[in-house]
Amino acid sequence: MKDRTAQLATAAIIALGVLIGISQFGGSHAAVFADTMEQIQKAHSVVYNQTFCDEDGAKRFMSTQMIDERGILRTEMEFGTVLISDFARGVILQLNLSQKRAVLTYRIGEKRRAPRVSTHLTWTNHLRDGSELIGQDVVDGKMANVFVADAPFQKTTVWVDPQTDLPIRAQRINIRNPQADIVVPSLSLDVRDFGADHSSGSSMGGSDSSRGIQKGQIILYTDFQWNVDLDGSLFSLEPPADYTVERKQHDATDRGDLCLIDALSLWTEMSGGAFPSDMNDLTDPNVVTPLLIARFDRDEDPNEELGQAMAAGNVLLKAAWFVQRHKADNNWWYAGDGVSLGDGDKIICWWKQEDSKTYRVISGNLHIGDADEAPQLP
Repeated sequence: MKDRTAQLATAAIIALGVLIGISQFGGSHAAVFADTMEQIQKAHSVVYNQTFCDEDGAKRFMSTQMIDERGILRTEMEFGTVLISDFARGVILQLNLSQKRAVLTYRIGEKRRAPRVSTHLTWTNHLRDGSELIGQDVVDGKMANVFVADAPFQKTTVWVDPQTDLPIRAQRINIRNPQADIVVPSLSLDVRDFGADHSSGSSMGGSDSSRGIQKGQIILYTDFQWNVDLDGSLFSLEPPADYTVERKQHDATDRGDLCLIDALSLWTEMSGGAFPSDMNDLTDPNVVTPLLIARFDRDEDPNEELGQAMAAGNVLLKAAWFVQRHKADNNWWYAGDGVSLGDGDKIICWWKQEDSKTYRVISGNLHIGDADEAPQLP
């Protein structure tokens, strides 16, 4: 078995050279990285590569990121998919180059924002909040200042060109929350699940690094090109004329704890009235995928049925994230196993409200209310 150093090298993860001047640079230097943040805020465009690797350093996939002066993001995946994301308008265009197929997704129910280049560089957040200049290292033939920020469940390292105060390389290590019952919610379905004779998958997921609700992984950011002129056609949301186009909506409305009522209502509809045995079932492919297929496969248009199934999956996904965040805070209890819809005298789940002494409680008739004391597990 390869040792960890060899694995990281194989995955093209940076092997740090001997840092020089550590004693000179030791201590907190947040003001120094503030200069870098200022230059990032001023940037009108950037192009860079990002490589995703497993915890052991084995490469999974790579993409190229392009961000223009309007904050529109173009992502080119190495396996032939392009995503163009305009969050100010709430529109995402996905292009499958080999199949000449386009999917236009309109996000509804969310506040619009006017993103800029820095909006998409989320790996800089922890360094902005507090970082340490630990020394210098040679990267791509240039001497760079090396900044490190340690946060719960995440460690970020950035190599900065002292001449421009802009990053030339970065690495983020995401650490999974070690609690055994926490899962990373995600859903994936394929149009073949609904009778199509070709493969075209859809998936949804995400991460919450603040609580470690994420897969353990290493992400490497390289080959930065700052403030370059980018052709506007690269960021067009108009599908090519010879592409088959599908249009759909993604509801990003924040329903608060009512997302649980939405998800449990949908689940009992699909399961014949039974509540899930565990809330992790909401995104367990072995449990939820057969339910979604059975509910939406009507031998009609497979692409339309896939879209409807993914919309329902989005309802489940929102609730799953709500649950995992509370689990990460040790603030979640579930007693729905074996309970059916309509059992109003039975408690399904509860959690303590933030900054409150009371608990939120959901019963078997899907009533949600407050309680002064926590129910007792059966």
